[in-house]
Amino acid sequence: MDPRARPGIAAAGAHSIEVFPNRPPRPLKMLMVALIVLVIALLAVAVAADRGAKARKHARLRRQAAERLAAAAATAEAREQERRTRQQASAALTSVMPAIYERGPRRV
Repeated sequence: MDPRARPGIAAAGAHSIEVFPNRPPRPLKMLMVALIVLVIALLAVAVAADRGAKARKHARLRRQAAERLAAAAATAEAREQERRTRQQASAALTSVMPAIYERGPRRV
């Protein structure tokens, strides 16, 4: 059988590199598929970068809030310690010096 007799079908024993030797390649379709895959990949990278930036921003804000909280707690602890010291000093002074009104108020 002559290979030219039936186009698209190779003769027995003849080998062709192409799967469909008479079909023209479709570069436009392959280019569109590659373009769509590229756009999807770029969108995925953009979303990942955005989430990473937001995560870093939230971590920075949490760290700053923790630092402010630690500073406020240290200040409050210092004030409480100072209050306790004053209270102890006042109690010590009262135990040495009797209260002015040891007796009840006078009645006339």
